Amino acid sequence: TSNRGMIVTILKAFLIGICAAIPFGPIAIYVIRRTLVGGHKTGFVTSLGAPVVDCLYAAIAIFFVSYAREFLDRNEILICIIGGLVVAGIGLGMSLSKPFSRTKKMALIEEPSVKDFLKSLVLGITNPGAIFVIFALYVGLGVSTEGIGRIGVLAIVAAQFVGEAFYWFFVTMGISKIRTRFRFETIIKFNRFLGVVIAVMGVVMFCKGTLSYFIS
Repeated sequence: TSNRGMIVTILKAFLIGICAAIPFGPIAIYVIRRTLVGGHKTGFVTSLGAPVVDCLYAAIAIFFVSYAREFLDRNEILICIIGGLVVAGIGLGMSLSKPFSRTKKMALIEEPSVKDFLKSLVLGITNPGAIFVIFALYVGLGVSTEGIGRIGVLAIVAAQFVGEAFYWFFVTMGISKIRTRFRFETIIKFNRFLGVVIAVMGVVMFCKGTLSYFIS
């Protein structure tokens, strides 16, 4: 593969990262919630769980797509049931939490924590269907890994990570800019609403898995 071809492939992977970050799901809702509560840094650190998981799925899609598809097909029901419970639990915790209980000052910025990153990581892992979204993006944009070696593949996956992180950096920055325009009570209500939305997503996932188990 020529240097020019490799550069084009890396740019495509960067674009894939941006496209993979756009879909609105539990991670996006959680990132918005943490950004509103803690500010730009907290939201951005929280969002990094998504590109880490997506890059893992990208590596699997590139190297082991046939095995990954077989595993997901074989364990889809179990993944839905367990993943649904995890997502619902996180959403319920969000809806019952009091994010501003220690302060009444909206201007205060919370320090980012590993806990936020790990929660978004868990939310990403409980959505293994994302591997097929990643795979479809790679196929759709014509990204070929043939003949580039492992270092080249790592460069592609890294470009995808940078693209996704790039997207979340500016999204969380934008949200943090407008957070101070909301009243304190409005932020709390909105946070609880986002928690309920995530919990409902988890319940739907759990019900889908349970129904499939009894039907099959």
